[in-house]
Amino acid sequence: MSSSSSSSLVAAGGVPSGGLLSRGQGDGLLATPSMLKIIAGPEAPGASTDLAMATQRQSVLDYFQSGRKSGLEAPTMRLTGHSGEVLAVGFSPDGRNIASAGVDREVLIYHVYGEIFTWRVLKGHTKAILDFRWSIDGSHILTASADETACIWDVETGERLKKLKGHVGIINACSMASREACESPNRATYGCASLLVTGSDDGTSRVWDTRIKKCIKKYQHHYQILSVALDGHGGRVFAGSLDSTIR
Repeated sequence: MSSSSSSSLVAAGGVPSGGLLSRGQGDGLLATPSMLKIIAGPEAPGASTDLAMATQRQSVLDYFQSGRKSGLEAPTMRLTGHSGEVLAVGFSPDGRNIASAGVDREVLIYHVYGEIFTWRVLKGHTKAILDFRWSIDGSHILTASADETACIWDVETGERLKKLKGHVGIINACSMASREACESPNRATYGCASLLVTGSDDGTSRVWDTRIKKCIKKYQHHYQILSVALDGHGGRVFAGSLDSTIR
């Protein structure tokens, strides 16, 4: 991987123990913090430091295997299948699958443990998918789209289970309850995996309860929301805005 690439890094995901999943834009230099959005990566015990990366104007993923601690057998290779730019990448919590999404409105899930193949394709959004998150058990994926909706998908069947509407602008970011939230004393109050948050160009971050498929809390900001997260206990929402603030 050379840092002199002329393409901008838009998505990268890693599976180290306690590792990172990153996504951003810039001149391709990973070392420039202002060009990256860093979020918590999967927590696969004993996982290797594998990496999946997508660059701007490319519809493919580069998969780098840098260790064999988790038993992954695949060599470094290029994963194909998208017909447009890849905007988001992430490993499943157990490190066995890589999901990617982008301009072609699809989520492709690649099986990378042992034999490598495209395992699932999630279809249903009408515009680009800008962000997604795996559930903590890897059974579901939450997507955020430019079509102003967020969707929850069953990974095993590829079925769209829920479509969340309410934003009046592009949804740039989404987040699901963390493992810490599901193990915290607040899990009964906040519904654990039923609690989601989204952030949009409409200047709002919204908390959703998937049990009723409704927004239960809306936070208004002055500028577009570019990133969102739930705290470790599931009781607070953090939103990163275009005005360079986190609230």
